[in-house]
Amino acid sequence: MTMRNLVLSLLLLMPTVALANTELEGLSLNGMAVFSELKRPIYLAALYVATPQTDAGAIIDSDEAKAMELTVTASRWSSRRFSEQLSRALLINNDLEYLKQYDVEVIEFSGVLKGSLKQGDKVVILRGSKGETLVSVNGTQLLELNKPGFYE
Repeated sequence: MTMRNLVLSLLLLMPTVALANTELEGLSLNGMAVFSELKRPIYLAALYVATPQTDAGAIIDSDEAKAMELTVTASRWSSRRFSEQLSRALLINNDLEYLKQYDVEVIEFSGVLKGSLKQGDKVVILRGSKGETLVSVNGTQLLELNKPGFYE
């Protein structure tokens, strides 16, 4: 990570902590990472959980509330590129047979954005305590999926 990326990440962390007092109330930061393409940082991803864990499987299997927050670091991230990135991540990290049971939700989720994101925008994907998945951008809820298991 270059010094520029480190400073950018630290600057972006400050608004993330402020957001934790509202949308992410009651959740603790469990980890962070920068996603880059061709050495260009696109977003800072943060995982918030009710009970911090070091075991990824325990986090996935937990029925507690948890959230992923993506803070855009690129100057612009188009809705098309956002959708492509989410679709690619879903396909890489899940069995195709498993994804088939969520086919409608995957389409809704991938098409949630109608416009481009800009640097500093925050996308929060929250798993509620009842298994629902809520997606918001800059504090405005855009989607609610009431199919338990989708978030995981």
